[in-house]
Amino acid sequence: MQALNFNVVFGFHTGKRAYRYIKFIDKLYKESLLLRTMEIEVKILEIDKKQIEKKLVALGARKIFDGTMHVLSFDFPDLRLRKKKDFLRLRTEGQKTMLTYKKKVSKKRSKKAIEYEAKVSDFQKTKVLLEALGLKITFKIDKKRTEYELPNVKFAIDTYPGIPTFMEIEADSEKKVFSYAKRLGFPEKDCRAWTGRDVFEYYGKTIKK
Repeated sequence: MQALNFNVVFGFHTGKRAYRYIKFIDKLYKESLLLRTMEIEVKILEIDKKQIEKKLVALGARKIFDGTMHVLSFDFPDLRLRKKKDFLRLRTEGQKTMLTYKKKVSKKRSKKAIEYEAKVSDFQKTKVLLEALGLKITFKIDKKRTEYELPNVKFAIDTYPGIPTFMEIEADSEKKVFSYAKRLGFPEKDCRAWTGRDVFEYYGKTIKK
């Protein structure tokens, strides 16, 4: 497994904080504690949650999560990640805490990003570490999520305060994403290559900091 050069990814130049962060992430990656995948997904707005769940069960999908997620997004003071359309997130998923970095690839028919993800042992300690390295919280929220899966496909039904419930479909190919969207009753025109920030902006909601 080839180690990622995070100096290039984050656009670091010099500084002890930058060096410590690079070494921390590279260590995770080299030890296979950091999972690298290609994320291919779309969002479908204003769904009927009960009807979608019935259809997912009929397709044979298995429910793998149903609960509240606590989400923090981070960036540097100069917002270098946002300017590159990249994303760094710390999130609880039930008893798990996940640290995720997404590097944008495309936002055409679907949202595509290279995703690096690691399971960490402690939410608060990881938050403190990121802040000590010079990162700032740019977004924080609790959301309700129900998640189902089929082989190589995930369906996430999300509800944020003040925003109609929407669904994400993520798969290992764009063809599969749109195929399952159609099987759930949604043509491609209903599928949006959006980020969570795009959804908030669409509904005129303020990003909490």
